[in-house]
Amino acid sequence: MSRYRQMPQPADQLMLYGTSVEDALPPDSEVRGFAEVMDCLDYSELECRCSDIGAPPYPPAVMAKVLAYAYSQAVRSSRKIERLLKKDVEFIWLAGGLKPDHNTLARFRRDSKLELVELFKDSVRVCKEAGLVTLRIVAVDGTKVHAAASKRKICGKDRIERELAAVEKVLEEAEETDRIEDEIYGSGRGYEAEMPEHLKDAKVRKQRIEEAAQRLKESKKASVVESDPESRVMRTGEGLRPAYNVQACVERRDAGSGGDEGGAGGARPWAAA
Repeated sequence: MSRYRQMPQPADQLMLYGTSVEDALPPDSEVRGFAEVMDCLDYSELECRCSDIGAPPYPPAVMAKVLAYAYSQAVRSSRKIERLLKKDVEFIWLAGGLKPDHNTLARFRRDSKLELVELFKDSVRVCKEAGLVTLRIVAVDGTKVHAAASKRKICGKDRIERELAAVEKVLEEAEETDRIEDEIYGSGRGYEAEMPEHLKDAKVRKQRIEEAAQRLKESKKASVVESDPESRVMRTGEGLRPAYNVQACVERRDAGSGGDEGGAGGARPWAAA
């Protein structure tokens, strides 16, 4: 009997999922409430900009929801949003299975910046009107009675203006993040660079890992250097680096002994690595 639980099937075995995305998303997931708020907004300004020529575009409402939800989760990178649309159940549910790439997401944000700013502001107003953001003071006989809400929940005019101004800052941060990543990755997605080029082949990668593990086992050391297994990992002035500890010593002979290399009273150098 095996000591540990066994995996039900290998990763390459074909299987069918009996659970829908709707069932996979918890009923109390915050993305459901977010979608309900966003469904109340008017997307006509975005929709009228779509052309009837060429391939059908992604629905503007879906694109706006995806960007707004990502920004609310502090995700500014279009490449990260692209990845979330492929693996995160909340984003998959919100987008209805659509998977626009990072170029499409960034282009939509740039081309629709003015419309998105107004939509995001409207979403704040809807939340305020729906009671999701409250401002209530109860007065009885001239005595002010505090509401149950924390003072941090108070949304006065100044705070609302700050929140609305933050919307534009979010879009600017997203633009800057994409610009930096474009310089780093070019037209690539970014996350495909996580695996070094010489290790992308699964058989080669497995062989290299097994060889390294075997060398580590034979050496009985905490770590080995793959390209120079005879070296050791040592602490140097530049931090931990593969290195050799080279030591030199000099043997001194008494004067008058003669016959030595270097003459009487000379010193014979020896080096050991």
